[in-house]
Amino acid sequence: MKRAFTLIELLVSFGVSVVLLISIWFFYHGGSRTWKSGEQKEIVNGLANTALERMVRELRMAESVVAVRPNAIEFQKFHVGTASEEEGHTYTGERPALETIRYELVKESEKMCRLDRAVGLEKAVPIFRVEQCNPEIFTAWVLEERDLEKDDNVRMHPFDFTQQIGGDVGRIVLVGIRLAISQQTDNLEILTKASLPSVYARLLQPGWNTEKP
Repeated sequence: MKRAFTLIELLVSFGVSVVLLISIWFFYHGGSRTWKSGEQKEIVNGLANTALERMVRELRMAESVVAVRPNAIEFQKFHVGTASEEEGHTYTGERPALETIRYELVKESEKMCRLDRAVGLEKAVPIFRVEQCNPEIFTAWVLEERDLEKDDNVRMHPFDFTQQIGGDVGRIVLVGIRLAISQQTDNLEILTKASLPSVYARLLQPGWNTEKP
């Protein structure tokens, strides 16, 4: 003789099923949110590294630093070859032309920051956007003056941002870049440095001239 389920047994079974379904939903939702967060962090990390690589590449080609602040840097470098159509200009002549490059972090809105790149007097072009970014991006080191005959040790000291005009700006040979950014709930910090070999060589060899053929 078969016995039917009582009302209590049916209610218990229903409750267990509901708890099981809720648990499955929470596991799925949590896993999906973690995956999306990881994917977003990977995208932001990739964009930030691309921006840093571009800055480092151009800084290593710098002939001189014009000005540097915690949130911006301006320098000159020789342009080699023909500029792309996107940049909107070309150079002609026997020698490469000097172009001025500026990178600057600006606050676009209350919830967004962007890193701009500008060439000369042209309008700045955003190369990276993020929700939050520490405004202190750049640091710099200055090659100290010395008598090579008496002291052949290379010494550097941190650049004083309050002294934008003077010999120290022209003696910057190393630039530190730090991106401390936040996107939604993710925090990311990327550090790198760029040496300026042309400036370094010219300072150590005052007679060296990059414009000579």
